[in-house]
Amino acid sequence: MKFNRVIFFIYRWIVAPIFRLFYCQKVSGLKNIPKTGSYILAPNHSNKFDPEILESFTIQHLNRKFFYLARSHPTWSIFGRKASRYAFGVIVYHRKTTRQEAFKEAYDILEQGVNGSGKGETLVVFPEGNARKSPDLQIGKTGVVRLAIWFQVPIIPVGIISSKKMLPANKQKSYRGIELKFGKPIHYNRYHHDALTKDLLHKLTDDLMKKIAKLTGQRYNIKR
Repeated sequence: MKFNRVIFFIYRWIVAPIFRLFYCQKVSGLKNIPKTGSYILAPNHSNKFDPEILESFTIQHLNRKFFYLARSHPTWSIFGRKASRYAFGVIVYHRKTTRQEAFKEAYDILEQGVNGSGKGETLVVFPEGNARKSPDLQIGKTGVVRLAIWFQVPIIPVGIISSKKMLPANKQKSYRGIELKFGKPIHYNRYHHDALTKDLLHKLTDDLMKKIAKLTGQRYNIKR
């Protein structure tokens, strides 16, 4: 999938270093990220700047542009779906029809690594959906696991710790103590030919969320 390489260059050499200078403290588990092939990153989501934090602290190690599957937001409505995808790597969906289109675009991204036609791409999906201020992890949505099974790519759980403190409520100062933890890849090859029942998807998603909770130190209370 094409994206604006000029923006990627500016982000890597100007924006990302600024984020790392002011907001990063520690990154661990980078060895768990495959060097080739496509995969999905599944982080917790407690701050609207989580995408920038995630990409800024890994871009110098991976040299990859991340693509994001995201629900419609006023920010992306301003740019439009095509511009959001081309400039920022954001695949936006809001209705059933655009969701199908978004999944097709996600498939085109991940297929590059599955078929061995390149080093692969990285798709980021926040299982919780929108950013939440709750100290506990929210119930994970099954879409990320469904995508991993459909496209036969692994999911790497990611813990973003203390990112919610980056912009505290009083907005008096930012918080520098942000830590990223990358867990071991989770493979779903054994389920590729199975019927994806609701119970199976819930179980696999809850297992994923528990791994994210272990990375962040948060609680994951299942209340489906």
